[in-house]
Amino acid sequence: MTPPCSPPDRARNGHRLTLAPARTSAPEATVCCMDVGVVWSAVGALGTVTAAGIAAWAARQSRSSAEQANLAAGALADIERDRRHSELTPRFWVRVEPGGEGTDVKRLRVMLVGPPGLDHLDSLTVRIRDDHFRRGEGMLLAGGPSREQVKNHIWGPYMFTPGTGPDEARADGTGRVTAYEASLPVGEELPFQLEQTRPGSWMGNMSQEDWQRQRGTVIRLAIDATHNEHGTWTLPCEIDVARRIDRSRSVSGSGSVSGPPTGTGVLTPDWFSPFSS
Repeated sequence: MTPPCSPPDRARNGHRLTLAPARTSAPEATVCCMDVGVVWSAVGALGTVTAAGIAAWAARQSRSSAEQANLAAGALADIERDRRHSELTPRFWVRVEPGGEGTDVKRLRVMLVGPPGLDHLDSLTVRIRDDHFRRGEGMLLAGGPSREQVKNHIWGPYMFTPGTGPDEARADGTGRVTAYEASLPVGEELPFQLEQTRPGSWMGNMSQEDWQRQRGTVIRLAIDATHNEHGTWTLPCEIDVARRIDRSRSVSGSGSVSGPPTGTGVLTPDWFSPFSS
């Protein structure tokens, strides 16, 4: 008996014919059908993620733009503040005159004369500057003065008389600084008393005459002017007390020197009314 599914043998012309097994059809392809609702749920989730990303990017851009706007506004405010500060740089008229006959004492007068828009200062400090701003920073000699001694000494012809000053202001013990801590209206002036400096205690037998000759006749000042709203300015000034024409100086932020307010170009001892002693 022929096995099942096995092709029968057939004879043709006495020959046994073995037939090849019958071909089977190709396996059926499997088709997976996804639910439409699932597809749209995935698309919706992707859209939500994309929208969230766009929103986050827009938020970052917005923050960045706001920060840049704030930085720009701050920069403009700084520029305007600096411009206003420069515009209001105080102008002073500074004068040195004899303090009396038969004495080497000098009287220093500092008058606030402007500019327009600055009606007063809240404080004023006048300092004596050395002949060189790096005095005491060089190499020290063995057996010589200490760095502190060199820095505290005034390397110039004149200093403030310690304990003197306008109103309640008083020069410090070194004679270098006088701080006026009250309001100074425009058009008003402050008197300060100056006296000759002396050689340092470590200078041996140097005489007062030799010391004064070495120091010359130029008084170097620095004026620190403060206005509570507009800030602080530091203005340098140099006056040669040996030259009549140089005994007064107009001091402004540019460091310029001009003639007296009358425009005469010649300074006279009675240009300011003398202070009472």
